[in-house]
Amino acid sequence: MRAPKLRERIQTLCPVPATAQRVIELTSRDTSDIREIAEAIALDASIAAELMRLANSALLGRRRKVDTLEQAVVSVGLRELHEMATAMGMLAAFASDHELSRGFHQRSLSAGSIARHVAPEIGLRQQRSVAFLAGLLSEVGAMGLLAADGEEYAELLDEAGSDFDRRAKLEIARYGWSSPALGAALLEDNGLPPSITEAVRGEIIDPAAALTSYVRRAAAAIEAVDDESYDAIAEGSIGDRLEAIAAESELEVDRLQLVLLTLEAAGVADELWRERVAC
Repeated sequence: MRAPKLRERIQTLCPVPATAQRVIELTSRDTSDIREIAEAIALDASIAAELMRLANSALLGRRRKVDTLEQAVVSVGLRELHEMATAMGMLAAFASDHELSRGFHQRSLSAGSIARHVAPEIGLRQQRSVAFLAGLLSEVGAMGLLAADGEEYAELLDEAGSDFDRRAKLEIARYGWSSPALGAALLEDNGLPPSITEAVRGEIIDPAAALTSYVRRAAAAIEAVDDESYDAIAEGSIGDRLEAIAAESELEVDRLQLVLLTLEAAGVADELWRERVAC
């Protein structure tokens, strides 16, 4: 299956949920009605629950408890909600029955959290939401390939292991796309802004693209750790691996500080994931 048919097949297999599309439409208007947006979100229990968890989570740095969807909409902000609705809609759309799908969703949440924590340290404080969303959506291309090509793509992932460069070469040989390039194309198709799509594609080397490259790899490295606590492994092999990933991604930041921020963010994401799974 080759491009562009692959891109069309994924779009057919993975439509963005109607509720997410409605929220995207409402938040795109010059004048938006908070109550109308909240009512639209309430029609999809999973998106509503996700928004409430995010609005109350350490991930977005909220200090006051949010009790209603209207408060959540105001707390998150219309612009960020527009892009977040697209992100949540796409993650929901790309869910599949394959056992690896769940892992990709958890990894995406971790990547978004890490990006948000690290962004200020590399001069992207004003772009934290962009960094968060690019991290959250950094594996959309891989999720799309998994939805479209199931076991065959799973075998490719197994062959590549933790080597992302090898994974990209295998993807291009089989599909004509690397998963980051495919992910960026799918995001463009769904109206995500260039600031996010280019960070996910990663072909232009800038701080946002470097950060997205780092969090994609860092989240995968942390996922590979068994049941050790983050505190216990901070000085161990995972710390060394994260430093190596940072060097590969050319992030200009103190490496030890980066490792600590990464592990802290992964812990926040893990807590949010556990809340989601428990519901």
